[in-house]
Amino acid sequence: MKIVRLIVKEVKQQFRDTGGLVLMTLFPLVLTLVLGFALSGLYADDGDLEDLSCLYAKEGDSLLAQAFERDFLPVSHEAHVFLAEEPDIDKAKALVESGETHGFILVGENRITIFTRDSSGYNASFLQTIMKSFTQTFDVMTTVAQTHPEALQTMANTDTSQSFTRQVSLNRSKSPRAMDYYAITMLTLIIMYSSLAAMSTVVEDKRHRTLYRIFITPVKNHELLISKGIGVIITTLCQVIFVFIIGKLFLGANWGEDLFSVFLVILAEIVMMVSVGIGFAYLFKSHENAYALIQTLIPILVFLGGGYVNLDIFGVGGILSTMAYISPIKWINKTILSIVYANDYSSLGTTIIICFSIAVIFISISAIFSKKEVKV
Repeated sequence: MKIVRLIVKEVKQQFRDTGGLVLMTLFPLVLTLVLGFALSGLYADDGDLEDLSCLYAKEGDSLLAQAFERDFLPVSHEAHVFLAEEPDIDKAKALVESGETHGFILVGENRITIFTRDSSGYNASFLQTIMKSFTQTFDVMTTVAQTHPEALQTMANTDTSQSFTRQVSLNRSKSPRAMDYYAITMLTLIIMYSSLAAMSTVVEDKRHRTLYRIFITPVKNHELLISKGIGVIITTLCQVIFVFIIGKLFLGANWGEDLFSVFLVILAEIVMMVSVGIGFAYLFKSHENAYALIQTLIPILVFLGGGYVNLDIFGVGGILSTMAYISPIKWINKTILSIVYANDYSSLGTTIIICFSIAVIFISISAIFSKKEVKV
């Protein structure tokens, strides 16, 4: 019961700042509306599919290469992918790097490798999805040939060569409008600022001597940390749910059909940022310096993560594109967009691990430094 009372106390403390809560709830909605209208011309129209020009090369004359030329090449244009052969692999990679072609498909002995300028971009996700569909079809045919060759004749009468292009071409039309894009990125942006709310729970308790009054009670140190974390997490979730509902109902934002996976990523980000805020409060003796550092880092990390503008649209590459992967928000935005628009879960596990690893680090910092304060 002690920890429940502490959690209730933390939630009440968060909701006392009504002005701050309202501001931080309206902030992402206003930004979504403004940026969604202002930058709508930069994002794909649902009815106007962009044609992708890509290069391909074969390593040998394997069964996979034969199937690629026989089944995929003749119908690839139906998925708005136009392929040209380029045997010089180094030259093809250079053309991708310079932005002269959207991608390069290398068909090996038993695998297909895709080279794109930015592996997290929509074009890259689309190419990965369509080639995954093709290879799955090829794997099925190979397995049937090895186990039940008599069934090949029946399958031959079915037109499977176009199934993957039709399937992925439909998915291709599900590209985000500006309003959809910023509904996601502004929500993940505002979650970053929950670290400041988490930090304030410790700072305010120190300032009003509440922390030291709690220390002389039978409350254990880990109970105090857990209650502070859960209290801010609950408050932030309330804000997130409100922003999500308003964005979906009134702005028409598309969050896809798998809301469970999307909210799993969002919850992981909340846990990460709340842990960071509490960790900073104990790590820095000067709370002003801690606030200043977080307020400086957040815009930088959000920019690298494509929060303010999608860097892929401007063809940003090189060092900046590589640096973007140090930003957790890059992985978070990429994962949510991939789930919603490409049904791609490949980065979900990595993103969850990144978020919870950072959370564990800062929770450990909080536990170590808060014990020192108890002794003092």
